[in-house]
Amino acid sequence: MGADYFEHVGVGFELPAGFGRLTVRENLAAFASLYRGPVEDPDALLERVDLTDAADRRADELSKGMRMRMNLARSLINRPELLFLDEPTSGQDPVRSALLRGLVRETAQTGCTVFLTTHDMVTADLLCDRLAFVTRGRIAAIDTPRGFNLGHGRPGLVAEIKGAGARELSMESLTDVDRQLSDRIEALIARRDTLQRLADGDRSLLPQRACAILDRLTDLGFRSDFVATQREGLVLARALAPEFFEGFVTQLEHRLDDPEYVELQKRGWDALSWDPDDPRLEEIASALADNLLADRVLMEAQADFFSTPDAITRYGLINNHRADQMPSMARLTELIEERLRAAGFDIPHH
Repeated sequence: MGADYFEHVGVGFELPAGFGRLTVRENLAAFASLYRGPVEDPDALLERVDLTDAADRRADELSKGMRMRMNLARSLINRPELLFLDEPTSGQDPVRSALLRGLVRETAQTGCTVFLTTHDMVTADLLCDRLAFVTRGRIAAIDTPRGFNLGHGRPGLVAEIKGAGARELSMESLTDVDRQLSDRIEALIARRDTLQRLADGDRSLLPQRACAILDRLTDLGFRSDFVATQREGLVLARALAPEFFEGFVTQLEHRLDDPEYVELQKRGWDALSWDPDDPRLEEIASALADNLLADRVLMEAQADFFSTPDAITRYGLINNHRADQMPSMARLTELIEERLRAAGFDIPHH
């Protein structure tokens, strides 16, 4: 930069500066007229800072947040190579803060050097390549955001626990929680595998009502491999979730009274040999979800099963006990659950 130094510098102050009696568009046009070189189109800049609807309003009628966005647009009007910004997201809601941060990032990616002063550590962390902390007029420390986080941050997590508010967990606590969950999941998986082996034998592990369902499946024309998989699922459900087993059996009894449900289940099982990406799975999933949603009373009866993390883990083990061996069935289950969630039912991810 030489004698035309100021042609290449942009400045956005925290206290917006503008001509109050001029409109927003007129303000940008006035500042653009001060530069000899190429300038940005004012209307294009106003669109980028979400001020198109306010273009013809006087500057003194704007809120602080709108004046700050006009201020940022004005600082970019001359396509600066060096840009100074002071609290550019001040007065913005979260959506517009993200919009302005994106605009600053895009400007930096064009090769412009941006000096940013802020008390907002989120903005600093997201935008800056290097940070300098200033205290009493002196630079106390310089590093990258990652360097500061690793050198001065405290590892941990803030978890929002339903009904208990926010709770900060230290890294030691997280490690302990992870170990306990891992131990619990391993124990449940081992228990499931044992029960699967037992299920390959006779049906002595199931009560009469459940055995009657298996007999009914055969009478309805379901394939033997489908009946065997259902038998395993019933054994697992009784062992892992005995408190919900009777309700589960009752639901199956009601569902098998519905000819449409029976036919859709048969179509779903015929997809066993399909590729998981086969678009026909979408069609079957949509039809099955619609059928399930037609009886919302039965659907709502399942809600208590998902009341605790442990219950959710057990649900996943039961519902996906053969997922690794039947990827198309796992995909079909996933598609059905997506539709049930979209309909407002709190089906857990697993």
